[in-house]
Amino acid sequence: MQEEENPFMKVMEKHSNEKLIYILTTDKDGFQPKALEAAKIVLDSRGLSEVEKLEVSEKIRAKEKKETAERTEHRSLLKGPGIIVTIGILLPLMLLTPDRSFMVTMLFAVIGFGAGHLVNYLYFKAKDDKTKNSSDILD
Repeated sequence: MQEEENPFMKVMEKHSNEKLIYILTTDKDGFQPKALEAAKIVLDSRGLSEVEKLEVSEKIRAKEKKETAERTEHRSLLKGPGIIVTIGILLPLMLLTPDRSFMVTMLFAVIGFGAGHLVNYLYFKAKDDKTKNSSDILD
């Protein structure tokens, strides 16, 4: 009986060593098992030493660490001052305005702004944790 050819082999053969290692380590959740199998076969066929694989893995990790730091810096700039300025402006307006409908509107604006930041924080934290906790299947 003839064994079925992996349909992902031709695609994986076109990728660089760095891309294959990235797929097998960091982005493995984004690929089907057959695609991961093809990536491993192609990478193994290229005859890279363990040292070369480790060097490429470290290069990928350094790049991702830099990107994570940039995202974190961007988020922290938005989160802290943005919330303080919003509350600092809207809270006095809410308290000093006799119109209850305006107070309710401003209250919902503050809550919405905070909820938006919370969702943003949780999304990027989960994404950062996923990247940080990926294990290396090349070993």
